[in-house]
Amino acid sequence: MNLRIDLSVIMHQDLVKDIAFFEKKQPRFIAFIGPYLRPIKVGKNEYIVKEGEYAHEMYFIKTGKVSLVLRNYNNFRFLEIS
Repeated sequence: MNLRIDLSVIMHQDLVKDIAFFEKKQPRFIAFIGPYLRPIKVGKNEYIVKEGEYAHEMYFIKTGKVSLVLRNYNNFRFLEIS
């Protein structure tokens, strides 16, 4: 079992490195979560989620920034996360 956990941590280390959320997590946690992580690239001015959509995913930002945009106010950038 320990070998399986170690292998899973190694396989997913590139996805979790540099993400503060994973810094102090136990190897078992990373081994369990790792297979569910999928890297995506989102272009500038692309939407990840739109108002009214059901949230069925969680996102970790490794590089770049994301803005919360208020559509009813001429796409005003209300909040920026990097």
